[in-house]
Amino acid sequence: MKKTSHAFITTVCLTATLAACQGRDSEYDTSGVQVDSAAGMAALPQEYTEAELLGLIGLANEGTIELAKLAQTKATSAEVKSLAGKAVEGHTALDRKAKDLAAQLNLTPMVPSADESLADNQRKWTEELNSKTKNREWDAAYLQHEIDRHETILDEVKDALTREQRPEMRAFLEEVRTHIEGHLPAYRSTLDSLRAKE
Repeated sequence: MKKTSHAFITTVCLTATLAACQGRDSEYDTSGVQVDSAAGMAALPQEYTEAELLGLIGLANEGTIELAKLAQTKATSAEVKSLAGKAVEGHTALDRKAKDLAAQLNLTPMVPSADESLADNQRKWTEELNSKTKNREWDAAYLQHEIDRHETILDEVKDALTREQRPEMRAFLEEVRTHIEGHLPAYRSTLDSLRAKE
């Protein structure tokens, strides 16, 4: 993991993600999460292990899928609903590949031990979005959240690719990078379009 600022941790925990949403627990191991209650954040490791990378990506997939399903029912824009449908399809496939890779490499995906309770923060964000009224502001909030989430994961994936990785892991990380870079522009342009109408 690259050297990371407090702002990044805030982004990961509050904006970006990564967890089981509303009414169910994540299937990813969060038992290793330990938080310095005095500082509000734990000391950061130098880099993620393979299991932590898969856990981080897995939680991002879970969060994206859950919020996208919510967007399919609450979004007012047809374009946002379309993006949400594509997100469900794409991240479900990506999550399946992550689990297959974990089995192939004999790894148990886990939440990075230095991060705060990602599942709890994601659950709170999902509950907040679910309580909001369906309108253009809801659509914009959803898109901004997903942009933040994807940018955060993309940064971590790019950083991991600068280090030595097993061929299987490198190939998967390249696929994740390609996937995110492929649909981030659509999120951004749709958000810009919504804001232009305000």
